[in-house]
Amino acid sequence: FVTDYAKDFFCQFGKLNGFAAVLVFLLISGYSIAHSITKKPEGFYQRRILRIYPLYFCAVVVPLGEFLILGPQFKLPHSDVMFIPDLWTIVGNLFFLQTLIVKTVQSNVALWTLSIEVVCYILAPIFIKMSNRRLSYLIYSSASLYVVFPYVYHACYPHSPFPFYNHWQYGLPFCLFLWAWLLGFLYVREPEKISSKITLIG
Repeated sequence: FVTDYAKDFFCQFGKLNGFAAVLVFLLISGYSIAHSITKKPEGFYQRRILRIYPLYFCAVVVPLGEFLILGPQFKLPHSDVMFIPDLWTIVGNLFFLQTLIVKTVQSNVALWTLSIEVVCYILAPIFIKMSNRRLSYLIYSSASLYVVFPYVYHACYPHSPFPFYNHWQYGLPFCLFLWAWLLGFLYVREPEKISSKITLIG
């Protein structure tokens, strides 16, 4: 409804869409997990499984019901054609393998970030033993890859639009977004340092 969207100052905040929410989600998760594993390391994996898997299972399975109603393929307004996923894709998503070896089920594409989460959960006991310097090195490496990767892609494929991150596989989204999760994780160690606050906000 805005006449000149590109020039309206307040409309620029619209660019901070669901993707910005993904980054904040990863940051908060890193903070929460660092706090959890520091405070009570025993039973960490069991607590994580009980906390997330029942709801996650429903998040994968229940949206598949739309294919029973609308058929094996359909198109919604403002979306691509939706195809029913094969069994391998469904099973892979049930085991958090989306963006690793299978694609995310289209019926709930927002689940692509959960594979990043789970890999971070698995590595959390290792991260907690690492020094701040090593964690910072991982953060800078991942953030640098995140910034550079779209330019490398466009250099290799100049006429192809950059695919959204849920389309990538082989663990690339984990490498590209580890920095956001680790920023929250590292902040638990040094919450009062000015440099920590500036880095987190930045």
